[in-house]
Amino acid sequence: MNPGKHLCTCLFLILLAGCSSDDNQPDQTSNPAPDSDVPENPLPSAPGGDTSAIAGLWDARNGEAGSVDERYVEISTDGVYLEYDFRQDDLADDGNCYLRSAPLTLTPEDPANNAYSLPDDRTFNATSSTDGSILSITFAEQPLQDWTAVSGVSTDDLAGCDNIFE
Repeated sequence: MNPGKHLCTCLFLILLAGCSSDDNQPDQTSNPAPDSDVPENPLPSAPGGDTSAIAGLWDARNGEAGSVDERYVEISTDGVYLEYDFRQDDLADDGNCYLRSAPLTLTPEDPANNAYSLPDDRTFNATSSTDGSILSITFAEQPLQDWTAVSGVSTDDLAGCDNIFE
């Protein structure tokens, strides 16, 4: 037999064996890239229930003079919570824009006591004034805040931030 032909056959068999893989096995799973922006366990964002008693767009700024965090909070009637954080206030200076949080499920926990919860483990009690102009809200272990209702502004009017991530 020709030694060159024998060598070519051996090389062909080695290459064929090296190209074989078990990638098509049904019990194997792939993992996301290590630097993926997709969170491993995203927080729930589906409507959480009737939150019409506290629904609206609220001016939720807080803090003392010189360290004021300017932000809006939007609460839907069906239990979705969104925050819009102004990025050129006393606490941030990375753009004249609003960083929008991911929508979060807002769950009424005890409507008789005005208790609500978010999936990021924040809980609060909230009561809207009779005329709907003020939302008095107390997050666990924080002082009472009075958020004022926003009129004449839509969240569509808030310039969104590009390339800013928290």
